[in-house]
Amino acid sequence: MTTAEETNVRARAPRWMWITLILSLAVNLLVIGGVIGALWHFRYARAAHMIGAPRHFSAFLSTLPRERQDALRAVLDKQVVATGPTVRAMRAARKQMVDAFLAEPFDKQRFSEANRHYMDSRTVLVRMRSDSYPEVVSLLTGGERRAFVKWRQSRRERWRRWRRHEPH
Repeated sequence: MTTAEETNVRARAPRWMWITLILSLAVNLLVIGGVIGALWHFRYARAAHMIGAPRHFSAFLSTLPRERQDALRAVLDKQVVATGPTVRAMRAARKQMVDAFLAEPFDKQRFSEANRHYMDSRTVLVRMRSDSYPEVVSLLTGGERRAFVKWRQSRRERWRRWRRHEPH
């Protein structure tokens, strides 16, 4: 017959299992925190390079005060609308080039013409973007331009340090 003391005894998990559970929870929280931090950091980032601004310009904009961000984004949004048809034309030309590249049997003349058309449309888009970039820069104050250069250099140095450790 069992006594009252024996029925109240519970089997406990081993200590190593609790430690593993807590470590797993900590790693999961770190990963989730990193994802949330990245989402928070890039919450206002848009494809600014598509409208004539230098690479990562939108990420830099998120470091500015909110009213400055809004003013600059309004200009960038207008430029996105202005370059929209050219972007669509370039994408269509790229699709034609890829289709010509994949066609069987391969038609050298068709691919050459499609590639030339794609490069021409891409050149027009790059020219439009570079023509609109001075308008964006003219809205920045001298301090903001210096801050952008400093910000960009620090990002570039961090990238180079990371790339230096990459195996060749």
